[in-house]
Amino acid sequence: MNASPTPPLAGLRVLDAATLFAGPLVATFLGDYGADVIKIEHPKGDPIRNHGYAKDGVPLWWKMVGRNKRTITLNFSRPEGQELMCDLVKTADVLIENFRPGTLERWGLGPDRLMAVNPRLVLLRTRVNGETLTEFNADGLIVATPTGSTAYSLSAGGPILDPESGVFVITPICPHVLTNRSIIVADDSIIDIQASDPDYPVFLTLDGRRPIHVERESTVTIRKAKRTLPLASLPEASFFSVVRQKLKWSGSNV
Repeated sequence: MNASPTPPLAGLRVLDAATLFAGPLVATFLGDYGADVIKIEHPKGDPIRNHGYAKDGVPLWWKMVGRNKRTITLNFSRPEGQELMCDLVKTADVLIENFRPGTLERWGLGPDRLMAVNPRLVLLRTRVNGETLTEFNADGLIVATPTGSTAYSLSAGGPILDPESGVFVITPICPHVLTNRSIIVADDSIIDIQASDPDYPVFLTLDGRRPIHVERESTVTIRKAKRTLPLASLPEASFFSVVRQKLKWSGSNV
């Protein structure tokens, strides 16, 4: 009898500090593939435990989302809970959380402290016109024009944009939190991105240029240029006809 194969994510430790519902589901899927998932709940219990339908007294949402997880409770608002969280982060490979921006800092568990105990964490803080957008927990971030939306941004799950739409799209690469999605902003916006990572290098890549090393706490600012570049196009090849042909959509005659 053949032994069961080793799951692909065996040996990976995941801390699931998220709730309702996308974040915990990401951790659940990682557990399905063999990761060691530790679910961190509020001392009162995760809200999912009492959410939705139940069968024989067992909440069905929790039955699904809580599978393949070990569970503990921590009170992040107390120093003891914060210290225990840091101890867990030391040996973790992935941290999943979906708190509002600034919440972890209020508990003394901001990126500076967490990365001090585990330098593998990468956090990308993004602002639009000076206002905080979010903190992208991801492997990287793509900012694209409508023309560029059909390249790397599309490969990372971003939308296809009409070239005449006058916008930017901000797309995270392999986000660690499911709620970190692409967002579209006006092209007169000023986008500031700050990378915080003490030990692992962060690079800025521009089309046609070599990667540029971004120093810790440096800010990359992106804005629309004052000058525009005219592009030649064939009159019989509209944007949408090219998209249909390239992606083999219905109506492409392929």
